[in-house]
Amino acid sequence: MERVDTNVGNDEVRKLWRHVSQGKLGLMRGLSFGAAGFLAANTLVLVQVGVTHTSLRVSLFSGAISLPLWVAMASVFESYIFHGRQSYQHLKSDFTINLVSSIMLTAAFGLLITVASLVWYLSFIAAVCFIVSCIFSFCIMTLHDKSLKEYLNLIRNSKT
Repeated sequence: MERVDTNVGNDEVRKLWRHVSQGKLGLMRGLSFGAAGFLAANTLVLVQVGVTHTSLRVSLFSGAISLPLWVAMASVFESYIFHGRQSYQHLKSDFTINLVSSIMLTAAFGLLITVASLVWYLSFIAAVCFIVSCIFSFCIMTLHDKSLKEYLNLIRNSKT
């Protein structure tokens, strides 16, 4: 039976963690706690306002799902900060890359839905514009990343 390589998709993610530093981990922890803080504040405001509209219910539920995921991510990064350099190699393992990627994507999607639902409460058209803008931003980032990779490959090839 032929073995399937499960590392193919991790190569790009692994590049992100090639140069792990306490500063990078601290930034990721801070971003995770910031997202969790926003979601907690959103929940408190919804309690005060009351969840009477479908958009607010969607915001509440997506926030309730993603808030613990953001706290979990912050805890993961905190563990690596606490244990120091000797733990960084573990962060580069396939298991950790898959775990962190799965949690981050789910949490980010929940945050996106939470904010889009809040905007939807004010204006459905504005919510559609927000989501389209997010998709457009993702496409721009992807194109930029591709352009940068091509540029770096060109530089590497010209040195040889």
